[in-house]
Amino acid sequence: MVGNMAILKSWIFNIFLIAFGSGVLYCDEIQVTLISPEPGVEVRSDEVLLEGLISDLSVTEVKVLVNEKEVEFLEVKNGYFSGKVTFDLRTNRLTLYGASANRRYFRQEFEFVNGQKRERSLEERVPPKIQLIGLEKDTFKILSPRQYSELSLVFEDNRASVIQCGYVLNDQKPVYLDWKKKPLLLKLPLDQNRRSYLLHVFAIDGDGNKTTSNYHFRVEPLKCTLSIGPPMGLYESTPVQLRSVVKGGLGKIKRHYELKGQKGRSKKKSSLRSRETISLNGYDLPGVFRGLLRVVDSNGIDATCESKQEVQYYSSRHPRLLTVPTPVHFESIHQEFGFSVVPPVLGGEVTILLKHQDPQSGFTGKIWKTLGRQALDSKGFKRDWKVVFKRRVPPGDYLMKLSFVLHGTGPDFTETIPVVVTRASDDTVDLLEEILRDENQ
Repeated sequence: MVGNMAILKSWIFNIFLIAFGSGVLYCDEIQVTLISPEPGVEVRSDEVLLEGLISDLSVTEVKVLVNEKEVEFLEVKNGYFSGKVTFDLRTNRLTLYGASANRRYFRQEFEFVNGQKRERSLEERVPPKIQLIGLEKDTFKILSPRQYSELSLVFEDNRASVIQCGYVLNDQKPVYLDWKKKPLLLKLPLDQNRRSYLLHVFAIDGDGNKTTSNYHFRVEPLKCTLSIGPPMGLYESTPVQLRSVVKGGLGKIKRHYELKGQKGRSKKKSSLRSRETISLNGYDLPGVFRGLLRVVDSNGIDATCESKQEVQYYSSRHPRLLTVPTPVHFESIHQEFGFSVVPPVLGGEVTILLKHQDPQSGFTGKIWKTLGRQALDSKGFKRDWKVVFKRRVPPGDYLMKLSFVLHGTGPDFTETIPVVVTRASDDTVDLLEEILRDENQ
């Protein structure tokens, strides 16, 4: 029986060669001929013997894909292959593909009906739906890097059963996704050396229906950076300065600037200029603002960026407030401390007043003595200042007041602040006096 089968296969193969000797062999396309099952004939079993012939004798292996199962490999000898396949659906798709020794590729699909399986209902035949948010299938579109990074997929099925879904980007390996009933952010890699992309998306439901969609798009390189300043200012006199740098894009680049603060406060300005100013005149309450920028080229490609810096602004009508972080500690020959002025200023003159603290009444009744005065100056508005004096102050407990004069107006005073003065380690005069005092005792 085995010998008869071998003779039969050899006879069929010879007929196959004779048939292709009539001119088909001269065709560039590699032909695949099925012996079993016979195309167009209904099968009556799940397990089916697969036999076939391939016109190119250099092919040593054929890949077999049934429906969406794993790919199987069958050995090809002298153009003949055989094996078993499973048709477990009513309608089954059989795909045979491979390549010859000189890398000529072939692919052929067949469809078979398994008569033992019941015919699916209309509901079961409905394929899943694919939606790529922002793109239409088979329609070329130019995307910005931002749009590319935001591409999302939505898979829908009438029976809520998507068993497999994913995509193939260009010629890379398939990427399989976990089906969810909400958009899936793709997070596709951006290739700096590639401008055009081909995206193939697929989905298979629990009834065996398959849907595919192809998308073709180009990513136009466009990006921006934004810086703002000054870091601090007054609404009435200090406009915010914005500076943008744009890379990529075609034609004239439209820039849409925005300053955004707390509680939804914002101010916008559009222009073609890389440098702009936005005035916040009319604002009253202190606020912190961050810069936003959206750029659009002549093709409608856009990109967005945000400033790393923040600016803090005050109204000049804000009551002036002086604050000194406590506790304050001085050394006998070195006094250093910081204080804050709100609203911020460009400069002024600060005066430190000291007097001894009486433990009984809180002060000795003596008048305040001036420790020193210092002029302050800055190119930009400042809120936090640092003051350094080198005066000789005997160690002990003191009370301090801070006086601040701005452009001849004022003065403004802080509240009374306790200060402790200790002897400095390098205060040789005090140290010598103490040694002499100890020797006299």
